[in-house]
Amino acid sequence: MLTQRSKHRLIQKVCRLYPVYRDFAFRRVCQLETEICEVDSFRATPPDGPYRPIRAGEGWGTPYGTAWFRTRLPREYADRKIFLEPLTNATEHLVFLGGEPV
Repeated sequence: MLTQRSKHRLIQKVCRLYPVYRDFAFRRVCQLETEICEVDSFRATPPDGPYRPIRAGEGWGTPYGTAWFRTRLPREYADRKIFLEPLTNATEHLVFLGGEPV
């Protein structure tokens, strides 16, 4: 059984090794156009808006704030298995597909 300390060490190791092995396991196929909606409090479902465009590397949010991102997958990838890597610097992510959490 893993102790809290050993779990923490394992997670640190995975985080350290992930960038090294990511390119062997996955192939980047596109950069998705993304929009953001920042809200005052946590919501269980994505809000209707307003959303605004956001670029990779652009700062967003406040400490402990909530933001919803939305993007559309190009049609040529609709029937493929994909790996989505949200590079948001957030500690938690919840992905919705067709309005349902996955």
